[in-house]
Amino acid sequence: DTVINTDGVTISNGPSITKSGINAAGNPISNVGAGVDDTDAVNKGQLDKAAAAAKTEVTQGKNITVSKTTGADGQDIYNVATADNVDFNNVTVGGANGVNIDGTTGKISGVTAGEVSATSDEAINGSQLAGTAKSVSDALGGGSTVNPDGTVTAPSYTVNGETVRNVGDAITELDKGWNLQSNGAKAGAVKAGDTVDIGTVAGEENLTVTKDGNNIKYGLNRDLKVDSVRA
Repeated sequence: DTVINTDGVTISNGPSITKSGINAAGNPISNVGAGVDDTDAVNKGQLDKAAAAAKTEVTQGKNITVSKTTGADGQDIYNVATADNVDFNNVTVGGANGVNIDGTTGKISGVTAGEVSATSDEAINGSQLAGTAKSVSDALGGGSTVNPDGTVTAPSYTVNGETVRNVGDAITELDKGWNLQSNGAKAGAVKAGDTVDIGTVAGEENLTVTKDGNNIKYGLNRDLKVDSVRA
């Protein structure tokens, strides 16, 4: 079953070693030593070690997910993505001068002044809020100030001799007006906007009343007209 000739050695239904090469006929080649030179054959042990060294492992870490699928050619495909729920201590957007979100202090810094309008959807910063608080304080007057935390202190108004601490009470106090009476009788309330007419009784010819700025002046005619004089 073995033929040896000038072409080489051929075993019927088995391996052959000929000028054309070596044919193992589907049988394993055993006891192959580890190849050393570039042109040496290598054994399975060497291939297993080389394959293990060339293997790439992709593992997921904090905030990263990894999923593995198999490609059409049987290759491994690793899909790396950001996790749905991430956890960072600090995030900076836009470089060193960008917006910084500090998870430790809970503060967001680097926010530029946003547009303030009825249609704006931009974020505003602390300096804008401080400016708004200052404008409210200035409008209130009455010693109102802005606290370091941005709150506005209550004003203090003195109205009709009473001290009130808010605008509503001040208006209420003003609305009370003041009382006017004559010779201790017939007192009446005079409210803001009312007109007080100070004059003489009908037919009076000896007494005059005049207004000089905010002053009311009474005078007596030099030529008196009386019905009778009793001494």
